[in-house]
Amino acid sequence: MVDTTINQDLVVYGNQETIPYLAGVTADYAQYGSGAQFTADGIFEMSVLGYFFNKNVGVTSKYSPVAMPVRRADGQTAQGSLSEYTLNTLMEASYSTQNELDITYLLNKLNVTVTTDNLGVVIPEILTKYGSGKAVGISGKFITAQSEFTMLPTENQFNGNLAVTVTVAGEQAIYAEFNNIRAVGQASSTAGSIFGALTTSHIGDVVESTFKSAITGMTAASLQTELQTITDTNVAILNALLVKGIALQSFFGIKIDGLDL
Repeated sequence: MVDTTINQDLVVYGNQETIPYLAGVTADYAQYGSGAQFTADGIFEMSVLGYFFNKNVGVTSKYSPVAMPVRRADGQTAQGSLSEYTLNTLMEASYSTQNELDITYLLNKLNVTVTTDNLGVVIPEILTKYGSGKAVGISGKFITAQSEFTMLPTENQFNGNLAVTVTVAGEQAIYAEFNNIRAVGQASSTAGSIFGALTTSHIGDVVESTFKSAITGMTAASLQTELQTITDTNVAILNALLVKGIALQSFFGIKIDGLDL
């Protein structure tokens, strides 16, 4: 099947795919190393590049693939590995497009509609000003500098910068630029449960000079405080659950057992 089907499909369909709505961000999943194969001990394994680039910009990535084994001989039956190379080339390519992503449009594709009732849970002033049941539009854009992941044995970290626009009933309700977004944490699994902690969860510093709001009394500082407070509350709840261990549930009817994370 590998020789006659998988490899032939790669010849016919290629090994790159431009992602819809991301203004040219393209995934390169070419096989590398020994390619798709069955090993002498009857294990199927395959490595793919996992590289993202902006097809509209001919710039070489500053990142290099990370050397890692295809599989661990002492590991579980099904294994998968992901390095920061894949995540960071995605962030690099996305930032280079300077595209503003219409998040509401993508959610509509999934039959999900955001209303003032939903957003009002996080920002109550939205519900106060516009009332219940109004359609909300949300878009986002990477700004200032490229977002980046750092994956270490002891922790994983994300640093980012994002501009967010919120519209209600055709009116721009909020425009806010968040610099220095930072999340740090780690997770592992034992005996069918996930443990860990999110040690840092900074929603970013809202830029006062570019902040805009149609809501009376709302400032960059007040919005940042409001969002950070609700984030801190929910992260504390999450961490308390992770200390006890969050039991893995069935996924599409499949029971996950013996997971090592």
